[in-house]
Amino acid sequence: MLEQSSDVDSMNGLIGTFYRYATIWTCMDVMPTIVKALDIAHHGWKSRGVPSHSLLTLLLKFDNCRYLSETSRGRLVADIEAFTQVKL
Repeated sequence: MLEQSSDVDSMNGLIGTFYRYATIWTCMDVMPTIVKALDIAHHGWKSRGVPSHSLLTLLLKFDNCRYLSETSRGRLVADIEAFTQVKL
């Protein structure tokens, strides 16, 4: 659903839902599936030219160095660094 969101407001609403139910999903042992879906959604939004710091932050928090490959995690860290660079 996150990948199919049509605007940033609906995406942010869904991100809030992910944060709200994080404990439940951890107990259900579905975080690997959620992290994979978040990674796919991030790439979808990025390919549309819509950067989302909140999505990147959620993805890295949920991953917690456990589910993504080192390559994927490195790509996300690079995206965050590019997102937060100050342009002079």
